[in-house]
Amino acid sequence: MTDVGTYICYTQKHLSTRGLFNLAMQDVSLGDLDALSTSPSSGRLFQKTALTFVLIFFGTQHKHSDIAAWGYTMHGKALEQLNQDLSEPGSCTRDEVIISVVTLTLMECLAPTGAKHYLQHMLGLERLLELRGPGLYHSPHSLRIYKSIRHMILFASLRTGSPSILAKPEWKTFYRAECKDESEIIEQQLMEFLADCTVLMAERNALFADTHRDNPLQQQRCDNIKLRALACLSSLHLWRRRWSSDIRNTYLVTSAASFRQHPGPSWLYDLPSSLILFEFLDDSAAPALMFHSSVLIYILRVLISLTPECASDAMQRTFDHDWLQEPVSPDDLWTYTQDQFKAAEIVAAWEVMRCLLYFMARRPDYLASQRSLLQLALTTIWTIHDETLEGLWMTQFLRTECSALIPKGLLLVDKYDTGRVSVEHDSSATTPLRSIRY
Repeated sequence: MTDVGTYICYTQKHLSTRGLFNLAMQDVSLGDLDALSTSPSSGRLFQKTALTFVLIFFGTQHKHSDIAAWGYTMHGKALEQLNQDLSEPGSCTRDEVIISVVTLTLMECLAPTGAKHYLQHMLGLERLLELRGPGLYHSPHSLRIYKSIRHMILFASLRTGSPSILAKPEWKTFYRAECKDESEIIEQQLMEFLADCTVLMAERNALFADTHRDNPLQQQRCDNIKLRALACLSSLHLWRRRWSSDIRNTYLVTSAASFRQHPGPSWLYDLPSSLILFEFLDDSAAPALMFHSSVLIYILRVLISLTPECASDAMQRTFDHDWLQEPVSPDDLWTYTQDQFKAAEIVAAWEVMRCLLYFMARRPDYLASQRSLLQLALTTIWTIHDETLEGLWMTQFLRTECSALIPKGLLLVDKYDTGRVSVEHDSSATTPLRSIRY
């Protein structure tokens, strides 16, 4: 095996075997990449981005500065060709362009070249998808692209505070029609809730940025956003009730002592004795519950920001857990206080955490196949403030045992202002927004 082959194998081990990059690499010969490594100006776009990815990732992981430098040189060549291809009419319809941008995004996720670069690529990817439209795909390969990038697009929208195109009716209709089984239907339904939440967040941010917030019309805007967020919360609650009614989604609540009776990692013996955990009868229920609770947290955060603080009161600081079992309407939820929504956020965060602990203790092999979901869930609960003893343990556990599950690029996103993709206007083009440059 050549050196380039070694770099490819190493990189592929860190990605899902069914992921877009590994599937795309099946159509690339090692000989082509070897030839490209000696003649960087030759080769196709995806070949350049793939070689860039494996060189930079392997070089930075193993602290081989010469290999990393080689990758950075190739990175410049890849971006140059990407911008050249994007200037051509119809480029956004090509699978190769989409896959190449996805590859650069994965690279920025695992081996970031700059704090803002991950979001820059993600925003560019969403713009390309918007120009291409939901109906323009030509093969099962194209459909696989569309499905594989939903988590990435929504993650970027949540971090930038911009409404996702996945919230638009035509995209929802497209994805629903392509669901092949019940698990895909469940995933798509939760995707839609999360996409709707990006719209609410964007409108909330625009409201808060307005300098005339004391205007009565502004209060109407605030109430309108809150009502829609409550409606979204109520709909998610109904989804949870339907999901819970399926016996396959049953899970048992157990103690830390019972949970650690089965062999597992060493941290099992450090679990607080008061901790409550989940045991799932069907492994497929765990990712669905984790995704649901992550979505719930984002909706609650919108409501927390739109609900004024009130005087300290013990009743106002409690959360009625019965709402998970009984019907709840937006009118019922309107009277909830900010502290009650905060308490609900902590309850949801613990559901995410218990699903995560189940994965790590019982099915560590699931971690690789659920990588996108895990990253979304972990970055969601990373900043939860629970001052109980169990909450302090959760914070410490996330930092010590789970930080390796979150790629460097995603951790950088929350430390810096978000980047922006420059979209150039081409007055001579039939499509108003033609060229996306990085």
